[in-house]
Amino acid sequence: MKRIHYLYTLGLLFALTTGFVACSDETAAGGETPRPVTVSLQIGAGQEALTKAEDEDDKAIDGEFMHTLTVFVCNANNQIVKKLEVESLSDVADHTFDNIQLSKGSYSFYAFANCEKLSELNDVLALSEGNTMSADVVNNTLTIDKPHEDLSFESGDNRIPMSGKTEKMQITSDQTVTIEMIRMVSRIQVTVNNLQGGTPTIGSDLTLHGVAKKVKLFGDGTGVTGDVLDISIPFEGSTTSSNYLYIPESYNNHRFTLTVDDIQRTGFTSTYLVRNHIYLFVINLRDYKLELTVEYDAPPIGGIVTPKETTTGYEIAIKEGSTFTIKAVLKQGEEPVVVKKWEIEVGENEIPITTNPIVPEGTLFAGSIPAQPTSNTTTLVLKATDMEDKVHSFDLTISVKNLETKSTPTGSDFPMLTLPQVVGIY
Repeated sequence: MKRIHYLYTLGLLFALTTGFVACSDETAAGGETPRPVTVSLQIGAGQEALTKAEDEDDKAIDGEFMHTLTVFVCNANNQIVKKLEVESLSDVADHTFDNIQLSKGSYSFYAFANCEKLSELNDVLALSEGNTMSADVVNNTLTIDKPHEDLSFESGDNRIPMSGKTEKMQITSDQTVTIEMIRMVSRIQVTVNNLQGGTPTIGSDLTLHGVAKKVKLFGDGTGVTGDVLDISIPFEGSTTSSNYLYIPESYNNHRFTLTVDDIQRTGFTSTYLVRNHIYLFVINLRDYKLELTVEYDAPPIGGIVTPKETTTGYEIAIKEGSTFTIKAVLKQGEEPVVVKKWEIEVGENEIPITTNPIVPEGTLFAGSIPAQPTSNTTTLVLKATDMEDKVHSFDLTISVKNLETKSTPTGSDFPMLTLPQVVGIY
C-alpha cells in the first residue's frame, strides 16, 4: 500500500508539473499575462512636424511648439499603466519616448503639451499610474475656458496649449505609435483693402463678435455652444493690417464691426475658426460693387452658388456639368446703378466655358461648364459703363466645383465684405 501510495503521489506531482509548464507556455503565447512588447511613442506638434524638420516649417513661429509634455497610456479599462513627462522641452516640434514596455492588449494614449495653466486639467495632470483616466477626458466632454488667454504673438514664449490622443488600438508587437498634437487656438490677421481711392482712416479696433468662449479638450470638428466672446483685433496707428492674434476655435456665425472714416461698419465671416489653422481676413472697402446671381437651368444637388469677393473682383465656383446663367447688378451703397453697357473680356479659358448671347435684361451671360478638374479656371474682366460714362471694372474668376462639395455663403453690409483665407495648418 505504501508503494502504491508513493507511485500515486509521484504521478500526481508529475501531472501537476506538466500542467504548470503547459500553462506557462500558454500564458507566454498570449494568455492573461502576455510577454511585454516594446513601443516607441512619437509626439508631433501637428502632422507636418511628424513628417519634416522643424526648420522647414514656415507656418509656425518661435514659441508655438512644445515646452512641456505629459502622456498617459491607458489600458482597455482606462487605467493608467504608464505616465510619461518632460518639463524642459525647448520649444520643440516633436519628441519621442523610446523603449516603453507594455503587455499585449488594447490601449489608448492621451497627450497634453503646455497645459499647466489650464485649471480644468489640474486634476488630470496630477493623475498617477494605477489611477483611472477621467471619464470626461475619455469621452471628450471636458471643455477648456478661453484657451487663448495670455497668449501673445510677439512674446516669443507663447506656450500654446495642445492636446492629442489616439483611439483604442491593439498593441500586439513591437511598434511605433504616433500622436498628433493640435493647438487649441486659431491664429488670425486682418487686412483692410481700400478700393475707393485714398487712405481710409480706421478709427477703432476691429471687434469680432460671437467667438466661442470654451473649446473641447480634443478637436473633433464641432464646437461648444453657450457663452461667447467679443475679441478686439487692434490696428496700429494708421496702418491697415493688424498683428496676428490667437483666438479660440469657434463654429459660430461671426459678426464683426469696424469704424472706418467715422462710420461703424458691419460684416460677417464666411468660415468657421478651426483650431490649429491660420486665417487671413481681408476686408474690402469700395464705392461700387456687383450683386451677382448665379442660376442653374437644372439645379444639381447642393447647387446654391454664392460669389466670393476678392481684392479686385469675385470668384464663382460652378458645379461641374452645369448649364448656368449669371446676372449682375451694379450698386453704389445699396442703391442700383443704371448700366448702359456691359462688356466682357475673356482671359484664360481653361474650363472652357461656352457662352451664349445675352438676351434677358440684366443677364451678363449664359453658358455651360463641362466636367473638368477643379484646378481649372476661366478668368473674365467685367466692365460696366454707367449713364455718366464712368467705367467700373471687376475681375471674375470662374472655377469648377465638385458635385459633392457644399458651398459656403458669404455676406455683409455694404461696403464691407470679408474673405477669409486659410493659409495653412501650423
